[in-house]
Amino acid sequence: MPLHFALIIHAHQPVGNFDHVFEKAYREAYLPFLQTLARFPRMRITLHYSGLLLEWIAKHHPAFFAKLRRLVARGQVELLGGGFYEPILSAIPEEDRQAQLRLLRDFVRQHFGPQPRGIWLAERVWEPTLPKTLHAAGVEFTLTDDQHFLAAGLAPEELYGYYLTEHLGASVKVIPGSKRLRYLIPFHPVHETLTFLRQVACANPEAFIAMGDDCEKFGVWPGTHRLCYVEGWLKEFFQALAANRDWLETVTASDYLDAHPPRGRVYLPAAAYTEMTGWALPTAAQQRFEKLLRAAEHKQDADQLQFLRGSFWQNFLAKYSEANFLHKRMLYASDYVRRAKRGAMSPAYRQLLRGQCNDAYWHGIFGGLYAPHLRTAVYRCLLEAERGSGRSARSRGLRWEKLDYDLDGSEELVGRSERVVLWFDGNDGATLTEIDLLAPALPLINCLRRRPEAYHEALRAAEEARKSPPEEAVRTIHELVAAKEAGLAEALVYDHYDRHAFRLLVFPAEKGWEDFRRNALTENAALATGSYRLVRATPHELRTEKTALLSNGIRVEARKDFSWCAASAAGVEIACTVRLRNMSSTAVPVAVGLELVVNLLAPDAPDRYLTFGRERHRLRWQGEIFQADEVKLVDEYEGVRVELSAARPGYWWCLPVESVSQSEAGLEKVYQGSAIVPVWRLTLPAGGRWQARVVLRVVPIRAEWRRR
Repeated sequence: MPLHFALIIHAHQPVGNFDHVFEKAYREAYLPFLQTLARFPRMRITLHYSGLLLEWIAKHHPAFFAKLRRLVARGQVELLGGGFYEPILSAIPEEDRQAQLRLLRDFVRQHFGPQPRGIWLAERVWEPTLPKTLHAAGVEFTLTDDQHFLAAGLAPEELYGYYLTEHLGASVKVIPGSKRLRYLIPFHPVHETLTFLRQVACANPEAFIAMGDDCEKFGVWPGTHRLCYVEGWLKEFFQALAANRDWLETVTASDYLDAHPPRGRVYLPAAAYTEMTGWALPTAAQQRFEKLLRAAEHKQDADQLQFLRGSFWQNFLAKYSEANFLHKRMLYASDYVRRAKRGAMSPAYRQLLRGQCNDAYWHGIFGGLYAPHLRTAVYRCLLEAERGSGRSARSRGLRWEKLDYDLDGSEELVGRSERVVLWFDGNDGATLTEIDLLAPALPLINCLRRRPEAYHEALRAAEEARKSPPEEAVRTIHELVAAKEAGLAEALVYDHYDRHAFRLLVFPAEKGWEDFRRNALTENAALATGSYRLVRATPHELRTEKTALLSNGIRVEARKDFSWCAASAAGVEIACTVRLRNMSSTAVPVAVGLELVVNLLAPDAPDRYLTFGRERHRLRWQGEIFQADEVKLVDEYEGVRVELSAARPGYWWCLPVESVSQSEAGLEKVYQGSAIVPVWRLTLPAGGRWQARVVLRVVPIRAEWRRR
């Protein structure tokens, strides 16, 4: 009896990705893959396209639908469902899970005929309670990695089939996807894949094996378009499968499930593919995990490899405070929109679902947390959802809500007006975590902290490798280590705190611009990141205070008073008055700065720039500004100008916050926003006081924003 082989291919692009990236992926992977498949009518396959990608294809390349519809009609292709906007299902509320699954199910049925019976599980992230969600949505099956099954204690030879799992009596069928095949296809010669499949067939008569992976590996990943279509790897692969039909049969997932019973019942632990479980670990633990994994792979230690795994997806929310805030921001928006009761699939609710697209919430080789344009796209969706719900505050003052919005065990404040939403964290230096403009829908801060990553240790080696001649062989994406630019190691500077706005920096008077650039100010941690006491919160004012000891033992009292207004013609204005009082009997020389963070996304674009006096610079400019009362950041594309003014600072420091991050194309610097700090040098006399006022003003420069 033949070996049954199910090739399950998934295609997706994130919310907020550039149109030219969609187009390139379509031209280099999605279209040629389907064209190659169509030339092999006996080749049966299971395909998944995220709803977001299908919407884009329908708009830009509608003829693709006709091609795909023909393959479905002749039984060559089975289409899967899933979350329409590719969320991590276990990370969103149950009502939203059902809406996401229903949207894609109905879209596939409307455009291609049969209703999908199975789903693609985004990033193959599994949690044990998911069967109840999937069963309620009418889902019959899904695919996870074989590592999920191995972690549950199954032996490798028990993975050539499928299993039933359940939660509280609600069951679903689960298929193990072969990691070995993921690494072979398409990075190794075709005969190596056939040799492996024949070994499986000989040892397991009438077995079933599946491989589930990204369509982007067939054309988008570095070198794969040349490999798959110019050199003809994919055509050769399909030819080899057809030539071995006497012992190897390609099937859709449903074909096999309909004709064969499950191998038994299994309960899978919370898991994802092995690489993801490593990326989700804290950096130090990730380094140890990857070292152990390499050692086990080198020794081919099957026992270690079976049970060696890292964390699960939700731990990204502990590893990255920005991912956690974005996730909790999404949960807040979900609740906000749901309470508006605008209808099951109102435009506002649809925007919320778009904002649940998974890519911006995590980071590995893939994942877009380090990509500001992807984070911004998610923020925009959430803001559009809230604005479209009709529940926006009508007062131009702020209506405060006290809640633990980041779930750190301490309450914070959310302030809403008709123009802005402010997220205030009194427990992190009395700072603004985010300033959300509602018109235009724009997160103003949206800056990622620079932190150590496991791959930073390999950076110097990667830069050396960059100087060497490139290897001809195409390797799996997980084996690629390359730097996209020289000198990246010099950019490995790590922050002491999250990049929020209005952070008070009190530091030794002798420290200067170079110390700030190198993150070596040695600012007073208690004043910068400590908990401030909330004295008063009104629609137009917020007052906080704190006492702290400076490094020389001098006790000071700090007060930070915020005020704001939002006039229809003048945009939004947020002012912070800082007051320091020397509570000792000794004068103390200090330097004081108030860090403001603004992210206008495109540091090299001519329509985004920084101005002071008569000078104008791109956002990537850095330096020290003298004799200026105001610094402006302009975004002509979005139609807003951010004006920062201060009372007689000695100078301003301007620094682009640039992380060194990893993508499938290599290591690169990524602009995460601009940190701008007015700085004063002073001597606080014994018992003396000092104060300064800093204003952040957002001014609309486009007529439609001014009218709102």
